Formats: sequence, structure tokens, C-alpha cells
Amino acid sequence: MLPKISILYLVFMIVTCPISLQGGITEVNELGLGGDAAAIIASNFGKDALSFSDRPHQHNCAAFNGSGPATGGNTIVALPEYLLGNDYVRFANNARDQATYSAEVVSDVTAHFYLLVDNRIDGPRGKTSSSNATCLPPLA
Repeated sequence: MLPKISILYLVFMIVTCPISLQGGITEVNELGLGGDAAAIIASNFGKDALSFSDRPHQHNCAAFNGSGPATGGNTIVALPEYLLGNDYVRFANNARDQATYSAEVVSDVTAHFYLLVDNRIDGPRGKTSSSNATCLPPLA
């Protein structure tokens, strides 16, 4: 049986770290896309890797200032080494408002899945589309 992960309402992307040195994500089965772009399985996650299947945003290092995340912060935190070079899934950013959306990600090996969550969504200011200024604490 292939390892699977089922997710409801995605506002993040998935990075897989295979326990063995070969294998990775083999398929993504989505329901409730409502006409939005399908997910894309990509390889070699790292700095400047594309984030979404429907937007040109890239993953980069996190910037912080004295009060938390900031686009112009002077403390830079690199992407974790254990995520670099692995397969990942680029979901449609526009699918975030599809109430019936779900996805199943399948790997051909036993793997650890990491969910990268945009912690700005519905932050203290109640915005669903905002700058980094909402500053929710990182998820553990």
C-alpha cells in the first residue's frame, strides 16, 4: 500500500522528505477545484522554487525584525536543509476559497510530509489577503 496523506482546504504546500534516497511524490488527486488550476508535482525544492500552480510566487528565506516577520527585516532565516532538493506539490493559490476542496498526495516510498502554511491567513487583523504585517506566531 502506498503512503497517502489527505488534506482538507489547503492554504499551503507539501514538501516530502523520503526516508530512502529514491522515490518521492507520484500523484496528487484533487476534488472540488471549481475550475482552478490543478496541482503540480515539482522537484528540487529550495530557494526561488515556485510556490503555486497558478502564480509566479517563489519560496525564499524568511525575514524578521524585532517584532516578527517583516518583508524588510534584517534577520534572515534560511529554508531548512532537510527540505532542500526534495519533491514538493504546488497547489493553486486560487483554490483556497473552494469549500469542498480536498487533495490526496501519494508517495511511492515511506516519507515525511511537511506542510508549509501561510500564517497570514485570517490573522489578528481579520484579513484573508494581507501583507506579512499580521504576524501570527509560527506553527510548531
